[in-house]
Amino acid sequence: MPLATSTVNPAVDPIAREPMQYEADPLADATMAAVIGPWTSAAADASAADLIAMHAPQWLAIKQANALMATWTSNATIYAWQVPEGVAQDHIARALAAYLRDGKALPDWADHAKIDRAEALFMEYGALSCLLLFCASLPECYVVPDLAAVLHVAGQLEQHTEYRIRS
Repeated sequence: MPLATSTVNPAVDPIAREPMQYEADPLADATMAAVIGPWTSAAADASAADLIAMHAPQWLAIKQANALMATWTSNATIYAWQVPEGVAQDHIARALAAYLRDGKALPDWADHAKIDRAEALFMEYGALSCLLLFCASLPECYVVPDLAAVLHVAGQLEQHTEYRIRS
């Protein structure tokens, strides 16, 4: 007997969850949609050069948004960021400013007591938890023989250790 639709649990059923794979960060998604503008589909046989040419304005908008976001070097610069004067694409700067403004507010469901408790726990155990993760992840990386061999051949076993730890 097939399972009735009303008893399907969307948290477990992959078919019911499928639309959620396209959901990420609604605020960021809306911001990038405003930055990029319309994006038209190309023919399946379009070349890379055709795709680049077809979407040149969108790629330029992404480049300009990245340049503006590159000025966000710390939490303080993000918090105090204002639209720079003389920006080539004002709609991009306005979209980013709205993103920062709207992102400052906590959602209605946020529980301030839980946030305060989490902050206190992180201040007490944060360094220890990071150290434990670092100490556990590096040996795990080297235990897999094929992975260690690939890292060695690529020169990454001996180089860029700090980068791998942070990653």
